[in-house]
Amino acid sequence: MSTLEAPQRFDGTARRAARSPATVEDAWPQDGGPDGAWPDDAWPPDAWARRSWAKVARPALEPWRPEVRAAETLRLGAGRIGASRLKRLVDVAGALVGLTLLAPLLALIALMIVLESPGPPLFRQWRTGRGGVPFRIYKFRTLRNADADGEVAQVCRDDPRVSRLGLFLRQSCFDELPQLLNVLKGEMSLVGPRPHALAHDSYYGARIADYRSRFLVRPGISGLAQVCGFRGRTATIEAMAGRIGLDLDYIGAWSFSLDLRILVRTAFEGPFHPAAY
Repeated sequence: MSTLEAPQRFDGTARRAARSPATVEDAWPQDGGPDGAWPDDAWPPDAWARRSWAKVARPALEPWRPEVRAAETLRLGAGRIGASRLKRLVDVAGALVGLTLLAPLLALIALMIVLESPGPPLFRQWRTGRGGVPFRIYKFRTLRNADADGEVAQVCRDDPRVSRLGLFLRQSCFDELPQLLNVLKGEMSLVGPRPHALAHDSYYGARIADYRSRFLVRPGISGLAQVCGFRGRTATIEAMAGRIGLDLDYIGAWSFSLDLRILVRTAFEGPFHPAAY
């Protein structure tokens, strides 16, 4: 993870205000991201990302009212998510069905990982969950040498640490399948803000306003930010701020139908995405 010469803070409230109903038409300009510009080293949004924004994010954000303060919006949204028995029921049922049906595939992947390089098939790392409580996330190991809790360097394109099998797992999103165990344990949800490594939470939490508001809900295997094109390495503070803005939009505008739309787009368009490496 790169470090900056001087810490900078980005106001998430201003970002969400730019996506209010009054300006939702301009929420994703054709020549830039939610703020109208993208860093040179960040993955630029393509038609896939803009289409996802139009079909998933925009319909969910249109019911917002500009006069509702961001803090109140997030509090109410997090309350709806936490009180939804249907969301938790779908999480548990989806995790149970997924683990049962995919058990042979999961076992085969684990075996192939062990045969390809020494080390355990699962990569476990501390992440921040709901309420700021750390938990161990499960992923299939995709790096030849993975330090779970040391200095965390984000994987970049053509990263030499990624094994040949690991590249396929990352591109296909199969490396995330063990997180169904986290869902079953109640540490994660099928849909929610993606959890980051503790070192990243500390770094970005000191530089992005409202960053820690994402801990109001369970983290997810997929999320609104991911289906709107924010995937892969976040090379700049601006790129991470855009991702966090959509995480907070998801919390404030949550509905069960939004979860369903995110799940469908994740299943059909997530694997082998250009930003998956």
